[in-house]
This record gives sequence, C-alpha cells and structure tokens, in this order.
Amino acid sequence: MFFNNLYKAMKCNETFGDGTRIFNLDETATVTVQKSAKVTSGEKGVLVTTCRIVSAAENHLPPAMGFPRVYFKEHMIVSTPPGTLGLAYPSGWMNADLFLKVMEPFIKHTSSSKENPSLLLYDNHESHLSIQVINLAKKNCVTIVTFLPHSTNKMQPLDVGIFKPFSIAYNAAIDSWLMHHPGKPVTIYQVAGFVGEAYQKAMTSANITSAFKKCRIFPFDREIFTDIDFLPCSVTDRPQLELGNQTPPREPIDDQTKLNANRFITSEEIRQFPKAEPRKETSKGRRKGKSMIPTDTPEKLELEERQVKKAIHSSSIDVRKKKSVKRKIQDRDEDDEEWHSDASSEHLEPEVNPRVDPTAFEDLSKFPEVEDYVLVEFKPENIKSKPVYYIGKVLSYVTETNEANISFMRKSQKTGSKFYFPVIPDIATMPVKDVKMILPRPLNYRYTK
Repeated sequence: MFFNNLYKAMKCNETFGDGTRIFNLDETATVTVQKSAKVTSGEKGVLVTTCRIVSAAENHLPPAMGFPRVYFKEHMIVSTPPGTLGLAYPSGWMNADLFLKVMEPFIKHTSSSKENPSLLLYDNHESHLSIQVINLAKKNCVTIVTFLPHSTNKMQPLDVGIFKPFSIAYNAAIDSWLMHHPGKPVTIYQVAGFVGEAYQKAMTSANITSAFKKCRIFPFDREIFTDIDFLPCSVTDRPQLELGNQTPPREPIDDQTKLNANRFITSEEIRQFPKAEPRKETSKGRRKGKSMIPTDTPEKLELEERQVKKAIHSSSIDVRKKKSVKRKIQDRDEDDEEWHSDASSEHLEPEVNPRVDPTAFEDLSKFPEVEDYVLVEFKPENIKSKPVYYIGKVLSYVTETNEANISFMRKSQKTGSKFYFPVIPDIATMPVKDVKMILPRPLNYRYTK
C-alpha cells in the first residue's frame, strides 16, 4: 500500500523522479539521561523532542527542537546548527500546533510552490494529520505520503540510517560533558549543544544516501521486501475464517509418510508453529492506521470529518442532536452582567458589546471558508432582548442544511482585547445566515494564546 501511494505521488510530478524534491521527516527523543543498551537507568530524564528532515539529494534541513517549557527563550538553542527552530510546550511532545510551526520553515527552506513542488514522507502521528497542516501543505504544493504504522523501522530513511548513529554521537557528547563537569547533572540547556555536536557526525551525505537507498524510496524499488521479511508476522496473523476464529485442524501425518525416506519432513509437521490466540471482538478500539496521501481530496475530507466528530464528542455535545444545538440566552435586566448558555455548564461572557446595532451589519462580500474567523449572532428567545455576538472559527459545513460547525472562543478575563479557545472545545452548529462578519486572522499572543 505504501509503495502504491509513493508511486502514485511520484508519477504526479516528474521532478520527484530525480530525488531532489523528496524529503523525510521524523521526531526523536533527546533526553537528559543517556540510553544504554546494557544498563537500564531508573531515571527517565527530561524530554526534548528533536525533529529532523532529510532529502534524498543528500541534504538536510535545520532541526526543530521542542522544549518542555511554557515560553521559549533563545539561549535554549545555543550551539545548535544554524537555522534551528526553537519551540516550547509544557509536555515537550510534538502536537498539532507545534508541528504547524515546523511545516512553515520547511516550506520556506525548500521553496515549495506550484512551480517547485515537494514530496514529504512521514508517519501517521496524530499531530502530523491535523487539518491546518494538510491545508498549509496543499496550499504550497507539498504532497504528503504517510508510512504504514509499525513499519518505520524498515521503511523510513531516518529510522533506518540516521537515528542510530545520531544516538551514538549524542551519548558520546554527554559522556564528554560529564567528564568536564563532574558531579553536575545534565539539564535541558545542555541538550542543544549535544544535538549540535551529534548532528555534524550523523547527518553525513553517505548516511542519508544509504538510508534512502536501503528503504528503496530513492532509487524507487517496490520489491525490497521478500517473504522472509514477512515471516515473523505469521505468528500473529489472524485470517478471517468461515468457521469462526478457531484454527483449522491440520491433516494428521501417518506413520507411512514419516517413514518415507524419499520425502523431507519439516519441523512444522513434527511440531506446529505457535499461533496467537484470536482477538476478542469488541465494539471499541483504535482506528487502524494505514498509508495514505492526506493531501489528496478524498483523504483530506475523511480526516476533516473525523476530527470534527472528535471535537464535537470531546465537547460533551450529543452528536445525534448536534444539528439542533442552539444557544438559549436567558433574559436579563439592564444591571445583570452574567449571561448563561445551555450548551455549556460554564457562565459565558459576551465576546463583544451586546448593545451593538443589529442593523449596522452589511452583507457578506463572500461566503465564509473553513478556518475563517467569524462573528456570529445569537438571538434570545425573548423578542424584546437584544442579540449577543460571539467570535468563532469555522470547522466544516453541513451542506444539506446550509449550516456550519463553529468552534467558539472566550474573552480573556484579564485583558478585554484577547481571546482564547477553551480547553474543552465549545462547538455548535449554526445557520450560515447568522454569520454577520468575516474577521481578519488573529495575532498570536506570546506564542501560546
């Protein structure tokens, strides 16, 4: 499946055939405690995620490093390769927001455009498949192909030929630092220096070329894997049998067959190979991953629909009634400053002045698009009460009913000019006619708001 998708993507543009526009991206954990194959440490250390991108043309791009901090400081990436991107997130793991910031410099460094398209290969991690990332890639003519789950150790160039020498050089850099600083523990502020030293040793042209060649991505060769490579899977393969999940009985071997000197008796005939027990059929479970081209329209629409459903489910809104969800704003007196909503258990504050003139809005110059920020009008049940307005972002459309799924924001209690998305998304389905304005793109506040 992966090689079929890769062949399809490479045939779409002739510039992918020479390997100069084929890239591989993946993250690895660079921690403050060394990983040893012989000694198991009880200390896990602090995680700093390092994202690397290599090209089949023997090139590599500056890395991106995600630190477990709320705010990023420039001194965190001292001694790293030039152009290193520094990011910060409390957990240190890559998420959709950070990965979007990784894609922006990738497009800049590779000069991806309609005249100069790129082919990017990476795994099926959830942060890699957000709609924002897919839209950004498609807008800049970056074709994305994902690997099959649990196969990157055989099929991904970074895993095959880069990560191992990088890990060895990284541990050697820590050893050297500990010898010059006896009794001092390694912190995240030294990780950047270790990464910079290991980067020079591991990211060589020979390693990158051999990695792509061994995975048969460039030069392209779909016949890399043979039956021997799939042989370990025979223990856990569970074919769908018509007679249920029971293993079919094998024909018994009579004594005459065993005594036949002209026939070779295999070890499987003497003692059958072990077989995993059949799985219990349950209605719940994770969706099985697959290799795909998420920048293609069918795959993109499927991902978008799946993420919208997940957001609606996490916001505790009944999916079966999502089309009829309306905000019911209670009547209030002139001195009452609290507004309530039946769609959430929280007290919601109006996002703009509720005393704005409803007749002052002009007709929209265009139809709101997905990812647009809009101003939505909510009309209370009491006709005498004035409408109230909220800011939200369009997630998707329900074309049958001419409605939009909108994720609404909250106004900051500290500063009245800043808005944020709540931890539990507040998503409602609203008629498009209630959208009164299409707002400009917001400005980020301190990288996290």
